[in-house]
Amino acid sequence: MGSLARKINAYFLYLAIPLWVPYMVMYGVNVQLLVITLILYQLTGCGISVGYHRMLTHRAIDPHPTVKYFLTVLGMICMQGPPSHWVRIHKLHHGRADKAGDPHSPKDGFWHAQCGWVVKLKQSKNDTKKSGKILTVYDRQYYWWALGAGLAPLLWSVEAFVYLTLLRVFLVAHSTWIVNSWCHLGRIKNSTLLAIICCGEGYHKNHHDKPRAARLGRIDLGYCLMRLLGCRTLYH
Repeated sequence: MGSLARKINAYFLYLAIPLWVPYMVMYGVNVQLLVITLILYQLTGCGISVGYHRMLTHRAIDPHPTVKYFLTVLGMICMQGPPSHWVRIHKLHHGRADKAGDPHSPKDGFWHAQCGWVVKLKQSKNDTKKSGKILTVYDRQYYWWALGAGLAPLLWSVEAFVYLTLLRVFLVAHSTWIVNSWCHLGRIKNSTLLAIICCGEGYHKNHHDKPRAARLGRIDLGYCLMRLLGCRTLYH
């Protein structure tokens, strides 16, 4: 992912997406679209939790190639960057958790850990080289899927775009980032509430203790999706 393209993607997440707030203030809440958005939030959120995180980063599961592609696409339409970029950042986090070099530690400030790091992040050439050419095929498709899914609601209406793209991506992004901030505040910890909201990712201490475990905790929507899709778990 080129530096300019990454910055554009980051600033879209950081600045453009919250435009759903003034829209709802002006025009009110569309309950039907809100319900659809919340369903898609959970489904595409599993694309990050299961696809990008547990499958591509930690290789905790070995799904059928079609299922692997499906889960990766769900992650790509969350607009958090191409798979290889996400994987590199998360591996960097695990290698330096809450130490110098952790890209999103709350020791650099809660706001930084929540979302400030997205626009401040600077990748070294060494980190890029370490990642090699992983996930090249998916990376090349990233913008087609992200832009295609992001703009598709406009075929329905501008209001659908506000809910199904701006609000959905906002919710998925912040549910991902709040694990970085809250679950690392003071010490690495679990949060059942965040596990419910974030497809199981709230069991963050469990995850750091066993990074390659497919199931993170008792309430884990991501793990339920793995079972539903018949994914073979490699680690428990």
